[in-house]
Amino acid sequence: MSLTIDPPAASIPASGGKSAHTLANGGEAKVIFKVKCSNNNDYRLKPVFGFVDPSGNAPLEITRTVDLWFVHDLPWTSIVLKGKDRRKGVDGFQTLGDVQGSVLRNGRS
Repeated sequence: MSLTIDPPAASIPASGGKSAHTLANGGEAKVIFKVKCSNNNDYRLKPVFGFVDPSGNAPLEITRTVDLWFVHDLPWTSIVLKGKDRRKGVDGFQTLGDVQGSVLRNGRS
């Protein structure tokens, strides 16, 4: 898969905080990403979806707002543009698949 995240894991203290990441597209096609979270009440993701141009980068920020003792996974999925007409919506895209593992595991990597 051409989309990678750096750093690949986040460790946010139980008292809350932020973790900054960079999504990098090493491929030759524009990639669309979407980040999913199992607990949207206590975590904020910015942005939750977006585009990464070929050989480009995009920022991703994870914010933890409260003290939790549960493990929450933040899997992310990327899709690549299949055709030239971007107005076709979902029909114009092809799924690359889910990334193995998680970005954040509740303060523990």
